[in-house]
Amino acid sequence: LDKRKKGELPLYMLGWTGDTGDPDNFVCYFFCNPGASREGFYSNKDLAEVLLQAQKLTDQGKRAALYRKAEQMIHDDVSRLFIANNQPPLAFSKKVKGYVPNPTNTEYFNTVQVE
Repeated sequence: LDKRKKGELPLYMLGWTGDTGDPDNFVCYFFCNPGASREGFYSNKDLAEVLLQAQKLTDQGKRAALYRKAEQMIHDDVSRLFIANNQPPLAFSKKVKGYVPNPTNTEYFNTVQVE
């Protein structure tokens, strides 16, 4: 871990799960710091500015357009290689009622009942 923190590793694997479902929670953690990324020593001031602009907007259409622009910038820079997306398996009996899937894979069972 010390070598990774110092930038002495050319490559490493990292797992990440956003917890709110908002695009800002997924990308700003890694890309909003215009000086240096929290992970990977990547920095793009233009990308950080686009993301910081998106944070300030309440118009969801305009926000979505900025996040699409940011996504393209991240893709073009190849600062990360996204290799997997885990979907935890869930199985229920027909007796289970009230389960609502969560897009962030944070499962809430307070509405679940077993008949």
